[in-house]
Amino acid sequence: MSKTLKITGLVVAIGVLPLLIVGALVKQRESDRAAVESSLVSRANVQATELEAGFARGRTIALLMASNPSFFDFYSQPGSRAEKVAAQGRTIDRVHNALAYLERLYPGQIGEACFIDRNGLENARVVQGLGASPSTLSNESQNPFFRPSFAQPLGGVYQSEPYVSPDTGEWVIGTATPVAGPSGTAAAIVHFELTIESFRTAASRFSGGDEVAIVDADTGAVVVNTRREQRIGAKLGDPSDRRFVGLSGSRGLVERGGSLLAYRLVGGTTTNRWLVVAVAPRPGSLAIVPIAAVLLALLGLALLMGRRWTRKSEEAETDPLTGLGNRRKLATDLSRLLPATNTSNPLTLCVYDLNGFKNYNDSFGHPAGDVLLTRFGSRLAAAALEGSAYRLGGDEFCVLIAGDAGELDPVLAATREALSDRGEGWTIDCAHGTVLLPADARDVEGALRLADQRLYEAKQSGRRSPSRQSTDVLLQALRERDPDLGSHLHDVGGLTAAVGARIGLVTEELDALRLAGELHDIGKVAIPDAILSKPGPLDPDEWNLIRQHTLIGERILAAAPALSYVAKLVRSSHERHDGTGYPEAKSAEEIPLGSRIVAVCDAFDAMIGPRPYRLGMSEEVAIAELRRCAGTQFDPEVVEVFCALRAEERTESVLQRSTSR
Repeated sequence: MSKTLKITGLVVAIGVLPLLIVGALVKQRESDRAAVESSLVSRANVQATELEAGFARGRTIALLMASNPSFFDFYSQPGSRAEKVAAQGRTIDRVHNALAYLERLYPGQIGEACFIDRNGLENARVVQGLGASPSTLSNESQNPFFRPSFAQPLGGVYQSEPYVSPDTGEWVIGTATPVAGPSGTAAAIVHFELTIESFRTAASRFSGGDEVAIVDADTGAVVVNTRREQRIGAKLGDPSDRRFVGLSGSRGLVERGGSLLAYRLVGGTTTNRWLVVAVAPRPGSLAIVPIAAVLLALLGLALLMGRRWTRKSEEAETDPLTGLGNRRKLATDLSRLLPATNTSNPLTLCVYDLNGFKNYNDSFGHPAGDVLLTRFGSRLAAAALEGSAYRLGGDEFCVLIAGDAGELDPVLAATREALSDRGEGWTIDCAHGTVLLPADARDVEGALRLADQRLYEAKQSGRRSPSRQSTDVLLQALRERDPDLGSHLHDVGGLTAAVGARIGLVTEELDALRLAGELHDIGKVAIPDAILSKPGPLDPDEWNLIRQHTLIGERILAAAPALSYVAKLVRSSHERHDGTGYPEAKSAEEIPLGSRIVAVCDAFDAMIGPRPYRLGMSEEVAIAELRRCAGTQFDPEVVEVFCALRAEERTESVLQRSTSR
């Protein structure tokens, strides 16, 4: 080539390269903005889910409190209401203890808790753990929460709009539910206040340091801002902040006041129509000149090393640890395959993130972690069959498979299993986010962004879902009252999940079944201790009261929307196969399968555990009793599955003991 041609080529390259660099920078900025948008939407969704769970938890705890026998006993004991309040005897002491218990369920979050007669007079009040004297009790009939609370049916809960507590001076939200008296009608309400500052603190924990606001959906007024402490004596939220006025719809992504906003409507209460708003700064301006100069120099160097880069192009798309394709390879494959996809020829993209891998690395060291990642990579590639497997970096993996996710359920289940393992003191599994192409996205950036968003939401919800949070609260309340009952419910939850898995229930059904096993006796919180711990047979009246516990349990659980399906299983958990159970005398297939499983597991654990009036049976005797009652009390197919599982576990236990010797 002549010297003139070389110079001409160099001049052309110098002229074109800046344009290419500017184009690349603009595209990078667009990609960065898309990443910010995805993160904002995910944060708004997570915050809204947490807030809804907080409202649901408040309703659940209100019903739990209303079921405490001390409130019923206040009205059933001899004497007038005024006499019992003035006497401040054992009956009021028990009421004070029940109200003070809320501080243990909501440490640092309760403004006050009170027990109010239907005429508006307080029977008892507890502020920061201390019971009020009779002279300080007041008439609450004119307070905004009073009439709406009594308008609720038994089992209903009212959650008020924010107001200033007359006792603490803090902005609070009141939660109240009616309490039944001896006549079976509402005699009083149990009421407690949650501080707005506790809502702000909770939102801050999930904000990642960024600004999150909770605003009134109708007015746009700021109720909570994670960056502004709600001080006593100050106005609610931030009245001067007008950025959120006019946000419409149940969710959205807009730019206001120099900031990008993602918002979502909270559906946890009809009284407070709130939007959760995640806020991000506006992306900075594009600094083209200095960046372009640096990149121009780098690209010039890249041109000189073109041959070397060409030889290494394949290496650049391969993860050196596992040998799988990396994120660049995934983007290349998506760019190549997406144009040919359609509804009859779809692609499924699934991204995975390992749970528990950091603890494994910290415990056994990075070399051991690398070995495990390599093993996971090989297993994932094999499980993907005709699809492609990738390691995106760290403990993130991915598969790209031709076909619809619904049709690929067995393959995707195998890929999740491939990224799961356990050993002595450690367990690793994975969260995942799945995208169907082109139905969910039509370009590479959109597909990866949506998969990452769904993975993030799965990771967040998996940490403590609303149903898990509500369940943990209820189980802790049971443990406080009766440690043995709490242990029994935990054991039943594990047994039901094992039986459900053997029968072939899917993940969502298994989760609900485990919760039903753990919560099937939650209604017993309303049964007096003297009956639950009675060292002998129950009389007919006591049995009638015991038989109400499944209905009480259903009402308590139904207060949390995430537990509504579990509530139905609990309602039928004491039905019998032959139709002689309670509360509705259902039989055979009329009884939900989950309830039939709970019945068998509950009976087994109850038989082998000690009771106040007898010692526990041996496992062999309990199994024999289950078989004897199969077809009458229990579903015979469930009994057979349960007995086969127990036999396998006993055999495995014997083998392990033999090997250890």
